[in-house]
Amino acid sequence: MNRKPWKYSLEKTFMGLHQDSVSCLAFSPCGQFLASCGKGRVCIYSVSRSKVIRYYDIVDASPVALTWGDTTDDLYVGYSNGHLWQYQRPTRGGLRSMLARFFPSADISEFGVLEGSILKMTWGSRSRHLFVAHGSSATVLRPVTKLAWDIVSELDRPELPYTALGFQPPAPCPVGMHISGRRNQIIVADRDYGINCYDFSNIRGIKCWDIAPGNRIGMSDVSHDCTSLAAWNLKDGLDIYTLSPSRRKYKETISLQDNLGENTNVFLDVAFIHDDFDLLVGSNVGQPVIVNLRSHHVVQKLEHSPVNCIVSIVAYTRLGNRRYIATADRELGTETTVKLWVAKTDSHLWNFISRILEGFRRVWKQLGTLFLILIVLFVDRIIIQEGLLSWHSRPIRSLLALIVNLAEGVRDLATSTSWSAKLKL
Repeated sequence: MNRKPWKYSLEKTFMGLHQDSVSCLAFSPCGQFLASCGKGRVCIYSVSRSKVIRYYDIVDASPVALTWGDTTDDLYVGYSNGHLWQYQRPTRGGLRSMLARFFPSADISEFGVLEGSILKMTWGSRSRHLFVAHGSSATVLRPVTKLAWDIVSELDRPELPYTALGFQPPAPCPVGMHISGRRNQIIVADRDYGINCYDFSNIRGIKCWDIAPGNRIGMSDVSHDCTSLAAWNLKDGLDIYTLSPSRRKYKETISLQDNLGENTNVFLDVAFIHDDFDLLVGSNVGQPVIVNLRSHHVVQKLEHSPVNCIVSIVAYTRLGNRRYIATADRELGTETTVKLWVAKTDSHLWNFISRILEGFRRVWKQLGTLFLILIVLFVDRIIIQEGLLSWHSRPIRSLLALIVNLAEGVRDLATSTSWSAKLKL
């Protein structure tokens, strides 16, 4: 099937937010927000408005990995000292955002400490587990309450199939954690030990299967149908692995030598995009590329930087009729930039509908609270003060009493009074 390629153009450049390398980029599940973390700071961006809506300054340690929860209400951040923090409602602006600058601890809470620096984090929306690669280990956690988490499984470290006499095998280095299509299974890509799949329903994490690496593995990603894995091989391009149960193996290498500089031993991000037709790959010369999986040709280069810098971090999402890519560089000090790229269809009708929906969203965000207060006051006056409950039968009276009590609770909540007792009939 011939498919018209998406062409990306630069939407926005963010400079001065990160004073050093960007460690991680992640779009929210809905595609409306982007989060970035680097030395001493976590930033939240609105994708549709192409602006920064919030940032957190961290003093004690550097945030190095992050992942969103099921919604934009939860952002999980891992630090270089092994600490895990939960950022609550990071996309909320207005008064909450202003107060967070003076009282940052009100919105963030620590929920765990693991050994070694945090390397990768992935949230499983179906299993509701948090998968964390740290140091030379991988751990699975589960939320019990908002502030209490349990360790579900500590995955066993992989072993080399054979070692020469007197050879000291390298320590495991998990560089990717990916959700498997099967229940209670997680795929871990290791720099030297290949691809390993674990069943995390056991506390020790039983290995289900593994694939020996074709080359060393840098960063990796799994296709949306969980049948393929692409990994930067720290050498000359992308290694493609087949994950189908009947033929799990190393498949091929897509060479990118014409688009690389001399220093290829760097970790470059990889992401499946465009319904798994293409791959987005970071760059060591300042130009991330989009590669077609069938033809192995470079479809487009993203001119992130005019100098040969390392653009190691990339991310991708779709929002309506648009596709967004985020790129970030490292080792540029105060000139570190995050860039947002956009590609969109030519559908004028869809653009018109999108603008209308975005307008409604903004109006509701500003006036939603006011409408709720007006409804509560209306119910209070018409039903409570006018005594309409005495005009109805018992079933309807009970239902209306429940509505009244709920309305009173919302009203008291809006005025910061005690309301928990008012929810009882």
